[in-house]
Amino acid sequence: MLYSSDMDVYMTVKHLQALSFLPHSRIARAFECIATYIPAKLAGFLEYFKVTYITVRNNNKRPMFHPALWSNHNVVMGRLPLTTNALEAWHRRWTEIVGCSHLSITKIISELRSEQHEIEGRILRIFQENVPQGSQNSCDKIRDICLKCENITDENFVKNVALLLSSKQKRV
Repeated sequence: MLYSSDMDVYMTVKHLQALSFLPHSRIARAFECIATYIPAKLAGFLEYFKVTYITVRNNNKRPMFHPALWSNHNVVMGRLPLTTNALEAWHRRWTEIVGCSHLSITKIISELRSEQHEIEGRILRIFQENVPQGSQNSCDKIRDICLKCENITDENFVKNVALLLSSKQKRV
């Protein structure tokens, strides 16, 4: 419960999340920067995070989850989705449409054609509505910071992204 009641713990978690938006080659250095001002009560958690996600473990050459596996920098720069929510929503919808788990190939083809027709209709409606772009969302703001990451320190990068992540959470 410390996360929801203690602002130091909350912001520490946001700083650790913000590391994922750096290029993987800069994550260890940025971690060392932010580790210097993380509250002492989180020393155990910080050590766990370091061993699991940042530095070498025992005699292994890599941490359990190397930063190259979890860095979102290239995902954000490529404007790709950070989650699989859209895929999961489509899969749930597909399951509702077909109504069973084992289908014949002709039923699958028929349903895929219907799905294609539905999606093409949605795309057409989107283009016809010509919806104006609203203000930047948090992913766009994080992308803007990522674009400038070569010109700012790791510490400032992490602080700026952590602030964006914390304001996003508070709005939800």
